[in-house]
Formats: sequence, C-alpha cells, structure tokens
Amino acid sequence: MAATIHDVARAAGVSAATVSHVINGSADRVRIAAATRERVLACAQELGYVADPRVQALRRGHTRTILAAFIARQVPDSFFVDLLHALDSEAASRGRDLHFQLIRPGTAARPGETWDALRAAAKATAGMVLIGSLPPDDASPGQPLPVPVVHIGSGATLPGAAVVRVDNWHAGQVIAEHLLALGHRTTALLGPHTWYAPFIERRDGYLAAFRKCGAPAPLVLSAPHPDAETVARLREAGVSAVACLYDRLALAFLRAARLAGVRIPEDWSLCGFDDMEWSALLSPSLTTVHIPRARMAAAAMERLEALISGAVPKAPGEPLVIVPELVARESTARRG
Repeated sequence: MAATIHDVARAAGVSAATVSHVINGSADRVRIAAATRERVLACAQELGYVADPRVQALRRGHTRTILAAFIARQVPDSFFVDLLHALDSEAASRGRDLHFQLIRPGTAARPGETWDALRAAAKATAGMVLIGSLPPDDASPGQPLPVPVVHIGSGATLPGAAVVRVDNWHAGQVIAEHLLALGHRTTALLGPHTWYAPFIERRDGYLAAFRKCGAPAPLVLSAPHPDAETVARLREAGVSAVACLYDRLALAFLRAARLAGVRIPEDWSLCGFDDMEWSALLSPSLTTVHIPRARMAAAAMERLEALISGAVPKAPGEPLVIVPELVARESTARRG
C-alpha cells in the first residue's frame, strides 16, 4: 500500500499539516525550520511518498480535472458507456481530464459513507458530473458537495446541482402515439424488475397517450428476462404490439418471441427506448426513441464550465430538458 501523508508525519515526528507545507513548497511562508524540512523530505523519500498532483493543482487553483461519478446498481450498460465517452470527448475539447468513479448504492457499511467517499474524491477536482438517478432509499448527502456539480438524471437531485435530464415522459408518449397511429389498440409495456425514475416517467407517458385516445389500458409487466411464459401471457392478452422500456430488453424479447414462433413485425410490432448503436443492425431493425448522449454530455459540460468559471453564480433552478425523438424502423408495422 502506498505511503500517506500521515505515515510521513509519524515517521518525521511532525503534524500532517507540516508535511503538507513542506511537500507543497509553502514551508517558508509558515516558517518551518530548515532541519524539519530536511527530515520531512528524507522520510518522504524513504517511505516512497508521492503527493497527488491533482490535489496540488487544486491548492494552486488551476486543476483541470473533472470527476464523472456514475450511480450504478448493476454493471453499466452500453448507454452509459456511450455517455461517458461523450463526456470524455467534451472534457478533452476543453483541455480537461476526466476521472471516473462508480457509486454503488446500498453497499456502504454505514449511512452516508457513499457520499463521504464521493465528497473526498470531488475535493481533488474542479467540478463533477453525476450520472444516474439518486436511490430513494440511500442516505442523502445532506449538504452540497465541495465543487460545482451537474446532475444528468431523473427524479431527486443533489443540493445545489445544475440538472440536465431527458424528457422521458415525452419518450413514452411518442412511442405510444406511433403504435396508435399504426392501429395498435391492445399493447403491452415491458419493464425491469425495479422501476427507477426514468422507467416510471416513460411508463407514465406511454399510458397517458392511451388514456387520451380512449384506448384500452396497456398491460404493464416487469419482465427483465422475457421467456416463453412472457410470450404466452401476451398471447393470452391478445396484444398486437409490445414496447420495451430499453433496447436491451427489446433485444431479449425479440429472441423470446422468435423461439415461440412469433414473427416481428408480422404478428406483433416491437419498440424499444434509447436507440443503441446496434439497434439499427438487428433484423428487423428496432423502432426506438433516440436519446442523444452527445448532446447531453455537451450540455452538462457547458453548464459545469459556467459554474466553475463563475459565469453563473450558482446552479440554475430549472433543469435543462432534452427532448428525445422517435426513430421508426422495421420492427413496427400497421396492424393487419
């Protein structure tokens, strides 16, 4: 394990603050004796202590590092990988480095430990982009983080954070309107095991469109791993179209439907959400809603830079809402 500033302080018989002043070149300003400086430097060399250059840059007021913190309840899927790549490109175009940290809600040993770790990591950066929905059952951070923050996500947000979010309600609405325009009145909506804020918003927009036109209420199922039983239940319900709340779920359903002898789109139309890169390569290609990851990243970095530079004195109260667009492809067809 690498030596810490506290290890050097114990070895030299001084405080951690003294070690910090010596390492960071401010020993003269606080009048630390030459003999003490030499002892501290000798102990640091012997222990192999290396100061974190990000922290040193922050103390000098010119760190170029941005922290991207992702709230992950499972292994991040390709949507969030795409978003991180877009953030990295945006950061690089502004001469900044992007560092990445995973936050796993519910795994901390004590309440607030997740946010303590995030707060500590943020101290060595100029600002932070937080990605994902805050877990409703996790301890709140309680107070603003020590750097400017932009939150890309739905639902609750951090105190003092600027917000960039997708209009997921609209996404659900446009998928429903597309299916209704094709003559589908009896449909199903498949979602995950746990319904986080974006999925709830998509579901509500979808259901609202059916209520508005007087169509029967869609069947809503939690089916993260659709199988023959899922297909049998949909057959029994007499559906002619299925919407899945994310493209990866639509891909899994496409396989289950084929194994059960259901043809897409001849028998049932199928939709997804997110518009992953591979969605256009499926056979049939997937009708979905395009969530513009590059535009989200650009908007987040633009807001963060404004906060860091002081161009805006504090985070805007209203979120910046990005409206997604329907991408109609081969997996949906007019009801026969």
